Amino acid sequence: MTVNEIFCPSCRLQQSTSHTFCARCGAALPLELVDERRKSARFFAGVKVLEGDPEQGFLRVTHYRDTERLHGGDTPIEVPSEHVRFSVWVQDQAQCVISLPLSEARELTAFLDSELRRSPDTLTARRI
Repeated sequence: MTVNEIFCPSCRLQQSTSHTFCARCGAALPLELVDERRKSARFFAGVKVLEGDPEQGFLRVTHYRDTERLHGGDTPIEVPSEHVRFSVWVQDQAQCVISLPLSEARELTAFLDSELRRSPDTLTARRI
């Protein structure tokens, strides 16, 4: 799957990954997070449901296809291949992360697909 849209971490406007800066607010878009040769990533805009939920929350889901070397501190970090990593972002900062092996990611996909097929929106759409 090709990632060709991204959400601005500042104003949440969804736009093309061909943009370097947000068309609405001018903030730099985190395009470095979308490298489709080694990984695919997609941001999903969150919705505030409870009082403690963040105003500008996102879920970033990344499928790592190849081993990746990250540089951010004194020691480079090697991220192994073939897993799916979920990170919760508020504005432009990751708050927490968890990785799943591909077998668990496939189970999650099957679970979501099954549950969403049972949702009232889907049932209504099938009756029309």
